[in-house]
Amino acid sequence: MLDFLRNVLDDFLVYFVDILLRLPAVIIAIAAHGFAGSLVARCFGDRTSKAYGRLSINPIKHIDPIGFLCLLLFRFGWASATPINTKNFRHPKLATFLSALAGPLTNLLLAFLGCFLLVPFAIPSVIEFFNSEPALVWVYGILTSIIERFCLINTTIALFNLIPLPPLAGFRMLSIVIPKHSYKAVMKGEKYFALGFLIVLLIDSYFFGYIGMGMTPFVNFILNDVFAKAVNIIFLPIFS
Repeated sequence: MLDFLRNVLDDFLVYFVDILLRLPAVIIAIAAHGFAGSLVARCFGDRTSKAYGRLSINPIKHIDPIGFLCLLLFRFGWASATPINTKNFRHPKLATFLSALAGPLTNLLLAFLGCFLLVPFAIPSVIEFFNSEPALVWVYGILTSIIERFCLINTTIALFNLIPLPPLAGFRMLSIVIPKHSYKAVMKGEKYFALGFLIVLLIDSYFFGYIGMGMTPFVNFILNDVFAKAVNIIFLPIFS
């Protein structure tokens, strides 16, 4: 019985530490995603996001409390939807496409930046410095874990949002090619699509995990085959 309780406590501590390590990435990813979409919408003439206080990098303006907790605890969740009125747009189709693309693209740029931040931690002299003291080994592990999660979470959020299903950004991007009447018909039922999509996510994450397994190869491709190789090409001549 004591061994069982000890194992449960150990698992809980590992899970709790993982939440703390993911917290900075989740906060930054949500704030940047929401701000980017609001900024592009404002550039095309829509002041709705600004009126709601969403043209801000303040995470509180973009966080949905329940979605934020789900993202931390269950690794899937949602932010507050960016309020946009497409009737205010100049060039509505292009503006809708770019305002939807802005969030995922910003998350990918942040993930790429995170890959750059990992570079100093791979330099032999830096590794030697951190290995010189037990406390520094601990600091090294925390810093690299936070940055690695930062890259992973931003890439995952970006690719997930690019799925072309309502209410995700990927579907809004299709507005540039979908007939106007068809797009409007789907968007009228956006709330119901969102609820259905959430139910599917809950069932899949609890029983199957197919969505996560399906996304993993794409996330790994972006991080390992695109970003990591790009960083190596840039920094290899410097440190070789």
